[in-house]
Amino acid sequence: MKYVKCLSVWSLFILANIHLQAQTIDDICAKNVESLGGKEAVEKVKSLKITQVGTSQGKNMPMTTIMIPGKVYYQKVRTSMGILITCANGNEGWTYTTMPMPKTNTLPVNTAKSLLIDSKFYGPIYDYYVNGDESDVKEISIDGHLTIDREDCYKLNITYKSGYKISVYVSSLDNMIRKTETPAGIIKFKNYKKTSGVMIPRYVEITNINGTITATVSKVSINSNITYIFIRGINCI
Repeated sequence: MKYVKCLSVWSLFILANIHLQAQTIDDICAKNVESLGGKEAVEKVKSLKITQVGTSQGKNMPMTTIMIPGKVYYQKVRTSMGILITCANGNEGWTYTTMPMPKTNTLPVNTAKSLLIDSKFYGPIYDYYVNGDESDVKEISIDGHLTIDREDCYKLNITYKSGYKISVYVSSLDNMIRKTETPAGIIKFKNYKKTSGVMIPRYVEITNINGTITATVSKVSINSNITYIFIRGINCI
């Protein structure tokens, strides 16, 4: 009986593995789009404002992030030492800090473009599948699957038209992105909840050479009125 039980468990594992391997890029992309809320719901999002609290080394940092997909990225972080603002509008980007004294710097063009890609909150899988030739993504390939925090995920290798490459891990259970890996670091996404028909992660964990920052979302506003924001004469939004 023990042998039969073990055999059954092993057979189920093999069948599950065969099922995972049988998934195509289109299968995974289509399920991700559906799980996000669907094309119609996503396209209704003209702006996204996220209020969250970041934590690093035991210190809290209130954060506000505003995104107009593909057009504007803006983030304001308050720390015990002062304020840091990062923004991109079109192909231009800036940082503004009050630490130790007010200063504005222009971001490299590639960095500004990267922020605009980040402003597409729906992620590279949706962008590739729905936007086609207009997408920032050139191609996606499946690189097997593995466990992320005890959850089975597909590993997808993504190449952008710029040549930039990242790895994205998508849950085989709910089809949402759980982790991204880039040369700049690792980002984990957890606790997805729906706002205005679209799924948004309420917990984000960022790890890079500077350490780990966690961010817990307290409020998500979609298509709210956004006031024009200027940084020392520069129009961020």
